[in-house]
Formats: sequence, C-alpha cells, structure tokens
Amino acid sequence: MCMNLEDSETTLIQKPQVFLKNITFNDDTKLSLNYNSVIVFTGANNSGKSQVLRDVETGLDSSTSFPSIVIKNIEYDFLGNIDETTFFREHFNMNPRGYYETFETGNTFEKSTLHNCWQNRTLYRGLHLLFIKRLSTIRAFFMGKIKNTDFFQKRYWIHT
Repeated sequence: MCMNLEDSETTLIQKPQVFLKNITFNDDTKLSLNYNSVIVFTGANNSGKSQVLRDVETGLDSSTSFPSIVIKNIEYDFLGNIDETTFFREHFNMNPRGYYETFETGNTFEKSTLHNCWQNRTLYRGLHLLFIKRLSTIRAFFMGKIKNTDFFQKRYWIHT
C-alpha cells in the first residue's frame, strides 16, 4: 500500500522533501513505494543497478534532456514547504547581489524563483541535488536502516 501524504489534510513534515512514489521500468514492472522507503538494488555486474539510480536522479532534474535508460516513468511526492528559517539556512547562502546561492552547486536563484519551482514541481539547475541522499548499503546496514536476511542465499534486504 502506498500512502500519498500530499492528499492528507495535515502533514507532519515541514521541511521540503521529495519521495519516490512509483517507478515503472521499461519491461512494465511497477514498483510502488511507501513514504520514506529504503530501497536496495542488488544484482550481477552490469545488470543496471547504477543506471536505475542515474535515471531516478535525471528524472528529478527538470533541466536535463537526457533520456532515461531503464526507467519508463517515475512518480514523486513533493512534501512540506520551503521556509526561510530552515530550508534556506541549511542549503543556501545569500550572495552580495541578493540571490540565494546553493552550497552544493553554487547556482544562484531569486527567492520567488525557488518558491515557484517548488510549487510547480520543477527542480532545475541543480536544485534536485538538495533532495537526493546517497547512502551506501554498508552504511545503511550499520545505521540500522536495513537488516541482512539470508543475504548470500536469497539476495534481498528488508527495511526495518
């Protein structure tokens, strides 16, 4: 069951966050995800694991024209609101000309542009990088995010 928090009357999340909702692969396999799911891809070398991650990242970046390789369609949930006291302070620096400059990429934006991007669900010029967390499987395992269940025989991870 996939819960759409955007449709709920109250949202517990205040900071803006982007979550994967559904992924449809080129072979029409559909993966529906729950809010805050941890996803681990396993497989043989050159089976497409890294390409899936690149396709997810490319799909979130509205300024790219690169085609997706293994994913046919991606649906995202955009939750929370951009507010000056948390989000702006964590990710932006005000430059001398009054523009917000991202710490991650150095790209500059007017405040109204950032609000419009969030409201229109269009992240471009590196804004998508503010919402992507890359977490290695080993790090997630030791942080208690996932547990190994007969990994070498069945090759799957369970989110706890």
